Amino acid sequence: MEGTIVNQVEISGFENEKDAEKFRKKLKSFKSLFTLPGFKAQDASFKLKDDFSLIYLFLTEDEYPEAEIKQLFEENDSLEIQHLVISPTGCGEMLHFFYSREGHETTEYSGPAILMLGDLIQGGFS
Repeated sequence: MEGTIVNQVEISGFENEKDAEKFRKKLKSFKSLFTLPGFKAQDASFKLKDDFSLIYLFLTEDEYPEAEIKQLFEENDSLEIQHLVISPTGCGEMLHFFYSREGHETTEYSGPAILMLGDLIQGGFS
């Protein structure tokens, strides 16, 4: 994947808002997790869903933190983590990584619909 890459990471399995917030603060303080050159977890946008899942949204350039997300899961294997990677700059690629106690699954998508999604992400509509 080349250019700007959109990353969405959803972390679920928290019993309540307090547990989710505690994990978010812990994640924010780790320098080794979610860290790429020029990027840190505290730079990501996040929200808390009604089911206490944490969603992070961030951009990277020319790479995405697959190894870091996998490491995050291995250190917190009671949680489920989904990582959606979208490359909107003309190549039409999207990857979905899913980590759970049952295993790891990767799904790849490509084609015209992903290119359209890339146009939507890039915005600029009037």
